Amino acid sequence: MSKDTSVLLEETRVFKPHYTIVEEAHIKNWEAELEKGKDHEKYWAEKAKSFEWFRKWDKVLDESNKPFYKWFVNGKINMTHNAVDRWLDTDKRNQSPFST
Repeated sequence: MSKDTSVLLEETRVFKPHYTIVEEAHIKNWEAELEKGKDHEKYWAEKAKSFEWFRKWDKVLDESNKPFYKWFVNGKINMTHNAVDRWLDTDKRNQSPFST
């Protein structure tokens, strides 16, 4: 058996997940998600809007000291608050803060 892995670079088959996995996926349209990801700062800024921030960030991504990136520069957030506390007085208070 050859230890050369270059043959893996020539693989052209596509292995699609079982339809039941696709039906339960959080992301329904991968092409749309990939398109959103082309402008990753805009994408993550939009995702971050769903959280309650104690102080909003000044800049989504600071790439000035690569590879030590800084995300949501000067923002202040408490993820426990976002996962648990903010839901205590809502109809979602008995739901799990985490989904699988």
